[in-house]
Amino acid sequence: MSIKENLLKIKKIYEDNKDSIFREIVVPILIMLAIRIFLLIEYPFKPIFEEIPIDFLGVVIIAIVLRIISLFKIRGPIKELLNVTKSLDKKITAPLLKAIEKDIDEFQIIFKDTLSENGKILSFEEVTDLTHIFFEIGRGIYLGTDSHIPSEFYRYYPTYLEAQGKNIKTREDSIQTDLSDTRILIIKENDLKSDFFYHYEDVLRFITWHQDHKVHLKLIEPDQANLLIDDTPLKDNIKDFGLWGNYGLLFKPDKNDDDSYENVQLFMRLDSEPDYKNAKKYFLALNEKSKDINEKWIANFFREQSLKTQVALTTEHSKNLFDNYKLARYWNEFVCCEKRLNKEGSFLINLINHYFTESDYTIFDAALGIGCESIFLIRHFKEKNIRVISNEISLLLRYIAIESAKKDGVELEVYSWDWRKLNQEFPKKFGTLKVDMVLVLGNSLCLLPNKNDMIKSLENFKSVLIPGGLLVIDERNFVFMQKDKKNIEKDPIKKFKYHGDTLYCGTDVIGVPTKIAKERIIFTYFKKRESQKEKSIENLEEIGSLDMYSFKKNELTDLLKQTGFELINTFNDFDRPTSERCDFYIHVARAPM
Repeated sequence: MSIKENLLKIKKIYEDNKDSIFREIVVPILIMLAIRIFLLIEYPFKPIFEEIPIDFLGVVIIAIVLRIISLFKIRGPIKELLNVTKSLDKKITAPLLKAIEKDIDEFQIIFKDTLSENGKILSFEEVTDLTHIFFEIGRGIYLGTDSHIPSEFYRYYPTYLEAQGKNIKTREDSIQTDLSDTRILIIKENDLKSDFFYHYEDVLRFITWHQDHKVHLKLIEPDQANLLIDDTPLKDNIKDFGLWGNYGLLFKPDKNDDDSYENVQLFMRLDSEPDYKNAKKYFLALNEKSKDINEKWIANFFREQSLKTQVALTTEHSKNLFDNYKLARYWNEFVCCEKRLNKEGSFLINLINHYFTESDYTIFDAALGIGCESIFLIRHFKEKNIRVISNEISLLLRYIAIESAKKDGVELEVYSWDWRKLNQEFPKKFGTLKVDMVLVLGNSLCLLPNKNDMIKSLENFKSVLIPGGLLVIDERNFVFMQKDKKNIEKDPIKKFKYHGDTLYCGTDVIGVPTKIAKERIIFTYFKKRESQKEKSIENLEEIGSLDMYSFKKNELTDLLKQTGFELINTFNDFDRPTSERCDFYIHVARAPM
């Protein structure tokens, strides 16, 4: 049965029952009277008026039953219209029923007009309302093109990807095709990069959605796309469309005089029609010439940004994070700031309150990461005249930290300096300014390639501190890993014991030492799969690794003394008593007076 036939069937059933006083009121009363007459004949001596409340209740119950029956008469054709074999999502069913009850004619007209030669002009709000229905009646894989950068896409079609995700999840797995779900952006690559720079969260969310749902995301320059469309002309040179197995939608912006637009002209085309066939042919040509937007593309983007800002990507830390977008993407799930700050937050507050009696001081967070400490300190000490200067060499982590700060209503002052050049970069920016405290947390120093670079970095931290200023720096308990090397390397996932409540507190992403050498340890990071039943490498997805220098016992404290620092105290996991089995050592050292 066609869309139009289904709509007419629904309309007829609805109009036969709509606003019927006889059905809603008279019929239940007549039924109740018949029951009462029967009872009166059977029990003639029963006072009638004593049963009026029961009669009223009976009328109400009968009316409700009749209403339910009428609704089910409508529900059947709706399910047939949407071609859904399983129960409909409530978010789709409720608005659809409401729309039909409100104005079935308008609903029919929209579909009729979109099927016409001239299509139907709709507001973006109307298209948004219809998106879920379009995806419900669309069968097969989805092939789409779009001429919007991601931030515009979300502005104009806020629930489009949500509807597509439901379509992917609910459709039959038996669909056979040489193509997979694919979206091709017909935009300039420089526009996408600019959008990434200025609307980082939208672009990252857009790209990761496609990765998570296994939808190919590709890009082609508009000039190149225009050459291809000459061979497969579409109506009015429309470039934005979505194709399913049985029909397609063509989107044409309805432009205003100032080249902006608030409406879109929508065309629905069945798979037997020329517009659909030409769109499919054009898509295949685009698909062959377009490039993938994937992790490699993102890594190249950040590498370009680093060259523009003259950031030296020579440490193993920065190389891994720039080259492995996936590791940086899930780093927040490994850290878990909320749990991390349960201990670290009170430790920092107590430390600051103990050593700084005045309210005017500056902290340099040299290893910002995703921003846990900087955001926390700015928020906690907002009543005091505190300044937090942050630094992160990985631009991707830097952007993640900035976005996290925005969500918390915090503005970060962030730079991307190589520690080994800090003695040049810091005074170039701040002149004679010195800071009261330097934070180097998150097991960062060990990511430098050699000991000489570590010594140079420690000396540079000292150079930006006031006389007597504090350096707070940590290290993993590498000594324990070296002692338990054979046991850990047999099965790192099960044999590496980690409390998980100090600096890296996430549970969905775990990091374990997978290769333990005399001076270097490889930490590999795994993300739990949704279907994981047992904690083993086979049930985990590897997302990246970091190469770390393995500090020997007292080696870092010796380096602190060698570079002129005075060791004040060493803490084990912030608040645990001294133990060789702790996860981290946190050292507090003072710069020379």
